[in-house]
Amino acid sequence: MALSLYNSLQGEAEQELEHTPIEDIHRDDGVERILTALKGPMEQKVVYQKRKFLHEFENLRRYAGETMRTYMFRRSQRCLQSVGIDVSLTYDDESMGARLLDRSGLSQEGQRMILVGTQQRLNFDLIVDTMLL
Repeated sequence: MALSLYNSLQGEAEQELEHTPIEDIHRDDGVERILTALKGPMEQKVVYQKRKFLHEFENLRRYAGETMRTYMFRRSQRCLQSVGIDVSLTYDDESMGARLLDRSGLSQEGQRMILVGTQQRLNFDLIVDTMLL
């Protein structure tokens, strides 16, 4: 089983184990040895992913000409959740709504119209629905 796993490795995982003696892999606990050997180098990548996704989340803005549907920064939240970060524990619903509105790139008049549509509430879901309208 371990040799089959070793042969199926590609990319960075293959490079990490390329100088490992075959005797270290062709054992009863070979699969565990491979996983242990790859765990450290591959976990380090998650740190970089987390930093990248947090940076994107903190600096996300709507591009000129980008539609509201494309802009909705739930895509950023999904990226963070994929690496184990839950921003709902950091920001409540109103602060998320305020962030979305502030970074939407709308003029003051446009933001005011969104707030009129939400009846002066910063609820994230209400702001999303109103922006999409």
